[in-house]
Amino acid sequence: MCAIVSGCSDAPAAPPSDSPPDSEATTWIQTNLLHPQCAQCHWKVDPSAKLDLYSPGLEARVVGRGASECSNAILVVPGNPDGSYLLRKIVDMPPRCGSRMPIGQNLSEEWVQWVRDWIASLDHTAPSQEGG
Repeated sequence: MCAIVSGCSDAPAAPPSDSPPDSEATTWIQTNLLHPQCAQCHWKVDPSAKLDLYSPGLEARVVGRGASECSNAILVVPGNPDGSYLLRKIVDMPPRCGSRMPIGQNLSEEWVQWVRDWIASLDHTAPSQEGG
């Protein structure tokens, strides 16, 4: 989730033990993991892999959307973490396309589980409820 450039942050601390309510899961993941860990490279201006993980409206940009660097890969498949390219990029060594993210680091098992749980919590039958 972060390319090789100066300024990419160190691995985040372990996530809090309290899980956010499903209705707030996207905002929580974006604020606590994606902003500090990925936004240095996947910023709103000229983001790496054309993937903005920082700006409001994250679900609209990733849920059901193709990955620009990997044909036939869907960034986030709601309710299907293992079918989601975003998760595959942080767990597969090597991933199907490109490099494992974040470059030069491994997210803790707890953070990977948070991403997995967030994707699993997304309702594949309803439009995004994320407000920003």
